[in-house]
Amino acid sequence: MNLKAFTLIELLVVVAIIGILAAVGVTTFSGFQEKAKISASKSNHSTVIKKLNILIQECHMSDNGKVKLMLKVNDKTKYEKGCWYDVNTYLFFREYFTNDLNNSIGWTNEHTKEPWGRNHVATSGGSWACTQEKYIGYSFVNYTTSTKKIDVCTCVDSPCSNSSNILNYSTQWD
Repeated sequence: MNLKAFTLIELLVVVAIIGILAAVGVTTFSGFQEKAKISASKSNHSTVIKKLNILIQECHMSDNGKVKLMLKVNDKTKYEKGCWYDVNTYLFFREYFTNDLNNSIGWTNEHTKEPWGRNHVATSGGSWACTQEKYIGYSFVNYTTSTKKIDVCTCVDSPCSNSSNILNYSTQWD
């Protein structure tokens, strides 16, 4: 009887080739994942800016000077809030606007490693937060009362100390 089979050397060569291909594939896939996270962070930053400008336009076009926003985290109820009166403008942009964004879009931050689940994308905070590694992927919205300036910043990649990894946007509130 003449049995044909692979030799041990042939099997080891095939396993080695598969191992090399797998190692190359894993590192390439990891690179694609990081680029996708960066792209998503840039897109989220752009969406925050667009929604902010829409909110400002809604305030200007509203008959009664009020807009409807989801004011609380994980609460889909829309509350009517005044844009210029009957409202703390600081909270209007830093809290109410960011809560409305996160509730309406249902974002999650793929960069975050925070175990307590604070994984929304839009949040309140100053531009200093964009220089912190633990805040990669968050879009920070800040309102400065004295200058009536609204700033949005997002660190899209590590290191956040590198200004080329930070996206900034500013607009004036009248």
